Amino acid sequence: MTPELKFENPMPDDDTAVFLLPITRAGERLKVVRGSLLSHREMQTLLCISEGYTSAEIAEQFGLQTATIDTYRKSIIRKLNVKNLAQAITYSFRNKIIQ
Repeated sequence: MTPELKFENPMPDDDTAVFLLPITRAGERLKVVRGSLLSHREMQTLLCISEGYTSAEIAEQFGLQTATIDTYRKSIIRKLNVKNLAQAITYSFRNKIIQ
């Protein structure tokens, strides 16, 4: 069974908003500081990917198609100017997009 994803601030209005994944698979909480580079949904997707969720699991929780999540994944890679999601996650932690 896929754990339910709930964000404390689902639709932040400003670029300084923070949203949290309640309990990560590692048993801790990560936060994502929203910036202007990625959209809100891309940030949520990146956070979920960093926790090991599959596109299908993320899509189920957001009520979207898997193809939509795959589009977000490609967009994240393009916007962060990296080669793959592993680099995107590393970049995000190093640049404090994910903390």
